[in-house]
Amino acid sequence: MNIRITTILIYYFCFFVTSIYAQEKQASSRVYTDANYKYQLQLPANYVELKISDEKLSLREKKDIASTVRIALNIVHYQTVTASGKIYDFSNFSRSHALSLYRQGDLKKSDSLMIKDYSTNQGLKGREIYVRLVNSIQKDATGTEEQVIKGPAFIFDFSSQIGIPGTALIIHQVADDNKTSRAIRSIVDGLKIGP
Repeated sequence: MNIRITTILIYYFCFFVTSIYAQEKQASSRVYTDANYKYQLQLPANYVELKISDEKLSLREKKDIASTVRIALNIVHYQTVTASGKIYDFSNFSRSHALSLYRQGDLKKSDSLMIKDYSTNQGLKGREIYVRLVNSIQKDATGTEEQVIKGPAFIFDFSSQIGIPGTALIIHQVADDNKTSRAIRSIVDGLKIGP
């Protein structure tokens, strides 16, 4: 008899805690909807967006100065067939575009990409990408080249969801700090595409 009552009490406690967490999460975020490309982002409450164009959106914390960009979103239309008639697929696009996201002038060159398949909480499939940059000009005291890991960048092919072939949504971290890394993960996990 006591086990049954304990089980019921644990069940109601878990239900109560879960509903409080859901209410807090809902209160601490808001939804941004893009009508043109039919996607929704769950933004942290302390973030604001600036729509630069139909294809570009930047996000920053409310406390940041207006020119600060922590997270950038871009809609990119890529060719699905090369000039020579070869198929240029999402995999080729995500590799080549990831390099351009973090390349910073001629001083740094990209040494390698780390790409893995990624699935959001909504079941949307894409790529999570990190770029390792090597600075061959600037060396530390031991003569070793400076190496930096940049990312994450998330690239989603959502051509079929919006009916425009060769369309990708790119969400990448511009600011290099842990707080922004947590925010971008939260935003990406809440991403919804479609009606």
